[in-house]
Amino acid sequence: MKLNQPSTSFGPSLIPSSSINPSPTPSEVPSVSSEPSMDPSSNPTVSIDPSFEPSGVPSVSSEPSMDPSSNPTVSIDPSFEPSGVPSVSSSSEPSSSSEPSMDPKQSQLYALSVLYNATNGDSWDDNSGWLDLSQSECDWFGVFCNDESIVTRLELNGNNLIGSIPTEIGLLKSLARLDLYNNQLNGTIPSEIGLMVNLERLYLYQNQLTGTIPSDIGSMVNLAYLSLSSNQLTGTIPSEIGLMVNLERLYLYNNQLTGTIPSDIGLMVNLEVLSLYINKLTGAIPSEVCALRPGLLDFLQADCSVCKADQATNCCT
Repeated sequence: MKLNQPSTSFGPSLIPSSSINPSPTPSEVPSVSSEPSMDPSSNPTVSIDPSFEPSGVPSVSSEPSMDPSSNPTVSIDPSFEPSGVPSVSSSSEPSSSSEPSMDPKQSQLYALSVLYNATNGDSWDDNSGWLDLSQSECDWFGVFCNDESIVTRLELNGNNLIGSIPTEIGLLKSLARLDLYNNQLNGTIPSEIGLMVNLERLYLYQNQLTGTIPSDIGSMVNLAYLSLSSNQLTGTIPSEIGLMVNLERLYLYNNQLTGTIPSDIGLMVNLEVLSLYINKLTGAIPSEVCALRPGLLDFLQADCSVCKADQATNCCT
C-alpha cells in the first residue's frame, strides 16, 4: 500500500485503523524486517522504509521498539528549523521581551489610585475628583497633565497625606514635578523613585520620612531641585548623588545623616545651593565642594563641626 504523504509517525495510533486494508495482498504490504510481536488488541504498525528520508522532515528511527508499551524513538535533526515558527528558549522563564508593555494611561491611573489608598486619601483636606472614573484623572485635585493626558505634575503639598509613599510612584515616568511636602508621610523613600527620570523638581520636605536616601536617586539626571530636609533620614549621603549633574539646589538639612560629605558633590557643576546643616555629619567639607563656590555655589550651609579651620569663613554658616 502506498501512502500519499510520508508520515512522521510518533506512535502507531497516528494512522487510523480505517485506512488499513484488513486483507492486504503481499504486494501491497511493505517489507518489514524483524517484525516485533504485538498484542492483537493494539493498533497495527506501519513500518517506514529505512532508505526513505524526505528533506525538511525529522527522521524516524527504522528500528521499532520491541516493547509495545514503550514510545517509539524519534531522532531530531539539530539543523531542522521549520520556517515561520518562532524559536522557543530552553529556559522555563518567559522572555521579558514577550511581555506586553503597560499602557501609560493605565499605569498612571493605577499609580495614582495606589497613592490615594496608601496615604489615607479619604482624609485628605481636598480629594476632589479622586477615584471618580467618570472623569479623567487629569481633572482630579492636584493632578496636571499635558495635551496627551499624561500626568506631568502632582502637587499635593499640605494636604494631610498620612501614610507611606508607595513603590508604584515610579510608574509616573513622565512626571516633571512632585510636591508632597508638608504632610505626614512616614516610612522610607522608595528606590523606585529613581525610575522617574524626567523629574525636574522633587519636594518631600517637612514629613516624617525615615531610612536612608536611596542610591537610585542618582538616576534622576534631569532633576534641578531636590529637597528632603526636615525629615528623619539616617545613614550616609550616597555618592551617586553626584550623578545629578543638572541639580541646582540640594536641601538635606535637619535630618540625622551621618558619615562624611561625599566629594562626588563636586561633580554637580550646576549646583547653586547646598544646605547640609543640623545633621550628624563628620569630617571636613571636601575641597571639590568648596571649589564650586567662587564661580557658582552661592549658598552653602553646613555644621562647622564638619569644616576645617581654614574653611570656616568660606564654607560654613
